Amino acid sequence: MDKLRQYLHSKPMTLPLNILEWLHARGITDAVITANGITWNGTHIVIPIKDKDGAVLFNKYRRDPFGPTDQPKYKYEAGSTAHLFNAHKLKERHSIIICEGEMDALRLESLGYIAVTSTGGAGTFKDEWVELLTGKDLYVCYDNDEAGLKGAAKLLTKLPAKMVLVPRAEGVKDITDYLKIGGSFPILLEQAQSFPVLSDPIPEFKFIKDVEEQKRKYKYALEHLMVQERNAKNSGKFFWHFDAIRELFLTALDNLEREIRKLRYFKKPAAVEDNDGRITNDDVARAKEVPIENFLKINHAGFAHCPLGHTDKTPSLKVYRQQNKWFCFSCSSGTDVIDLIQKMESCDFITAVKKLINK
Repeated sequence: MDKLRQYLHSKPMTLPLNILEWLHARGITDAVITANGITWNGTHIVIPIKDKDGAVLFNKYRRDPFGPTDQPKYKYEAGSTAHLFNAHKLKERHSIIICEGEMDALRLESLGYIAVTSTGGAGTFKDEWVELLTGKDLYVCYDNDEAGLKGAAKLLTKLPAKMVLVPRAEGVKDITDYLKIGGSFPILLEQAQSFPVLSDPIPEFKFIKDVEEQKRKYKYALEHLMVQERNAKNSGKFFWHFDAIRELFLTALDNLEREIRKLRYFKKPAAVEDNDGRITNDDVARAKEVPIENFLKINHAGFAHCPLGHTDKTPSLKVYRQQNKWFCFSCSSGTDVIDLIQKMESCDFITAVKKLINK
């Protein structure tokens, strides 16, 4: 009996009427269902995952949408790893949509687009897939929640793609939800935004002046981002993605600060004396953990007046508490708390670290 159940579970079956109607309600056509080999195994919708040549690698299973919800929504065959769904269709089109989930990809295919997605979710995108997408006209269309926005923003650091924003409305989380209420995907494509600086390759730095030039490039991009955000808010357009983009730039600037410190150290190593003031990597790490809010009066929205000399009536310095980072939208300054102390106290890096850890 157990072998019979196992056999029936693995054997593809015609989709039941209620499952077929559920797929239709999501806008997935019969032609797309058939072309992608979507079947039913008695408990789950079976989605074949193929390699770039069209050979089936494994099946991914979507739980019964009318069944119990206490089970994982998706499960995989044993031994399977994340793969790029629809990779074998990339040669068919120049314009490719990268979305979040196979069902969204099937929905967009039903509209005539070629869409790919990671079978491992929004947070998984392998470097080896970048080569498959090189030279394509790319759009990233992830969910409009925080995880989706962060995943889309992170993907923009790997690929020169445009970011498609799914409007926020009641019951709308992904592109399928948006299309179900009558939304227009072509209009979203027209409104898609690009942030090309994010995907520019980072050179190997040999001199501090080269790092400073890269910093200026990022700071200019941040200034432009601020203008875009302000214009979007004033005109009633989408603006909730800017925090995710800004976080990437601030992280990049922080990495460049570390690069400068590394280059400065190798250029002129600190003098070795009787333990009289040299700082260690542990000292730097401890200093960076000192909360920025210890030195600034922050309002409920996370903003403070910048202490660097300009007098804005409205606080222009944003503090990102989770990352312990800051950025001033008026003077385009800001990375971490060490940078803040350097600027407030007009001191060098080592002195700032010592001040923060009382060394």
